[in-house]
Amino acid sequence: KLVLRGSLDGKPCPESKPQFAEIPGSGRVQTISVKTSCELDCVDFVRAKLEKGKVGASDVVCLEEANPRKRDFLTSKLLLAHVHVTNGKYKDAERVLTEVTTTRVGRTDPEVRARLAEILGRRKKLDDASEEAEKAWRYRMKFRGGKTQRERWILTVLKLRGGFYEQLFYDRGDRTYFDRAIQMYDQLEKSAGKARNSRLANDARIAKTRLSQQERQFLGE
Repeated sequence: KLVLRGSLDGKPCPESKPQFAEIPGSGRVQTISVKTSCELDCVDFVRAKLEKGKVGASDVVCLEEANPRKRDFLTSKLLLAHVHVTNGKYKDAERVLTEVTTTRVGRTDPEVRARLAEILGRRKKLDDASEEAEKAWRYRMKFRGGKTQRERWILTVLKLRGGFYEQLFYDRGDRTYFDRAIQMYDQLEKSAGKARNSRLANDARIAKTRLSQQERQFLGE
């Protein structure tokens, strides 16, 4: 029975291919060199780690170092922000996406803007969140993916815009925000209806009813 022992250096891989070495039946055995390389790129590696549980800081170094000139830059940074959100690090997620918006490829990317708007909303930065949602809407024609995926993003941005205006109305009592929120929810209901998304259409109707009730309460009726 032959037992080979050894160790591997470098970044751990979620997957690697088995390798075999031929051992002669007799005579002197030459030094056997075993090499391994990760079969997954950085993005796939981190996604695989996410599926198995929490991702550590050392696992996302390659995402932090993603180059704006590379094709997978936006994918890498969006995934990095998602990892931070998953780990409850919203400030770090905001930092990552804010930095992306200063790059040429990230400045007009609607998904980056929409994700950043969501994070800013969670951090109660409503003015900034609303501004980012408006930018996501401005660049909405650049959403990636198939027709269904692009439609889903556009509906998501409409809901974000309505939600932020609604919260601003509650916080400041400014009727302008109320009107904008109603307008966004009207548009969401119509667009969701055309896209046959009954859930979001219903969400829009509920939001308009809620806003109207709050308006009456605000005006003391």
